[in-house]
This record gives sequence, structure tokens and C-alpha cells, in this order.
Amino acid sequence: SKPSLRGFSGDRFLLTKDGTGTGDLSQSSIDHAIALDMSEVNYIEVIRGPKSLVYGPNTIGGVINASMLGNPEVRVDKFSTKILFGSESFSKTGFSLYNQGLYSGLFFYVPIKNNQLNISFNNRNYENQTSPIGILENTDSITENYKIGFTHYTIDGYLNFIAENFKMDYGIPPTTSGHTTGIDIPMFKKTYQINYHKINDLVELDLNYNLIDYQHMEIIPNNPLNDYELLLAKKTQNLRAEFKFRNFLFGSEFNIKNFKTDG
Repeated sequence: SKPSLRGFSGDRFLLTKDGTGTGDLSQSSIDHAIALDMSEVNYIEVIRGPKSLVYGPNTIGGVINASMLGNPEVRVDKFSTKILFGSESFSKTGFSLYNQGLYSGLFFYVPIKNNQLNISFNNRNYENQTSPIGILENTDSITENYKIGFTHYTIDGYLNFIAENFKMDYGIPPTTSGHTTGIDIPMFKKTYQINYHKINDLVELDLNYNLIDYQHMEIIPNNPLNDYELLLAKKTQNLRAEFKFRNFLFGSEFNIKNFKTDG
């Protein structure tokens, strides 16, 4: 679940959703998953060179931007749906190993005069992974993602509101150098966005506000106390203004990050 760009990983490049950071702690440890469901990704854009500097200093290897299916720039003329369903079966041929899994996605696009309502439901369920030496215990995962967006369109732009609830429960396999029973990691993320976009012949204006409330817990499996060993939480507020001309871009970004630990 961790991408690599030009040989770089971790905090050597930036991963964004529609131009905004994911707000999780995936860059702090290889055990921390990315709060992103690939079934809702419309396309992926790789940004390299001078343009990547617009996204800040952590872009040595570039920027990977995932454009989502609920992006307000996608406008429909009539009620539309998108249905995704897939599965993976377990097989073993040489070193080609797969795990059993199911995923599904429902997307609804509802136009109402000059407005549009976007609703999506995503679910992903994977059993334990396999390796050349057998099944890796405690590597199963369950992901649920629900999102609703409302957009009001004008002649020269739009005003958009989005609320998203992302949940993931996954396991880290046992290791002799750490937890011999492995670790369970329930992860939660709530996102609220306001997007304003306006364009004319000379300038394109984008105003964005994001509030991301993220936390995950690390729990020892079958712990009789049913209590977490570690809690990591981060609340991020992001405000960005951007003016785009034909060959010129000017903008400002303001971030507040509140990090909390317990356990």
C-alpha cells in the first residue's frame, strides 16, 4: 500500500488527494497504512520538477496526486451511477501468491438544477496474506469509506462541500524482535472540506479549507483488558488560496497541526 516514486518513499515525496495532504501518519512508519481507498480514485497525476515546489519542501522526489471520483469538477446532466465489484482468489503457482479478498463501491451522482449531490460507499475486506513460507498471521484488513458532497454551480465556477468518514482495521504480523502476537491497528479519519472555484479569461481562483481528524490505536490481539498499547492522533486544518494565470501562479497556504499521543 506504499507507493515508490523514482526510488523514493516515505517523506521524500508528497501524496495528496485532489491537491490536499491525506492527513494520516503513513509517512512516520512503514506499519501505518495510507488512509486512501484506491477504488474511489479516478486518475493519478505525477508532478515533478519546479511545479512540485508549489506543494512545499517535502517534494524531493515529486508529488503523487490522486484525483477522486467525487471531484466537484465532474458534473453530470442526468442521474448517474458507478458500481464496482471485485474479488481475489487464493492460488499458489511458484512464487505467485495471492490473498482472498472482496471489494465493492457504489457511486451516485444526482443533479438538481444548478446543484449536484455526490454520494459514495466503499468496502474492502482482505484475509491473511501469504508468502513463500506460508500464511502471514494477523495480516487481514477491513476498510469502509463513506462520503457525501454537495456542489452549487455558477456560470464561472462552483462552491463545494464534502464530508467523509474513513475506517480501516488491519493487522501487523508477529515478529520475534517486537510483539510476538502481532498488533491490531484500528484507524479512523473524518474529513470536512469547503472548495470555491472561479475562472474567467485572465485568472483562475481556488479557495480551499480542509479539516482532517485522524487517529489510530495499536492493540495486542486477544488482550483481555481490550485496551490500546498506543494511541496516535492528529488534527489538521488547512487553508489555501491560489491564483493561476496563463504562465504564472501565486498563492498562500496556512496549516495548523495538533498531534496527540497516549499509552
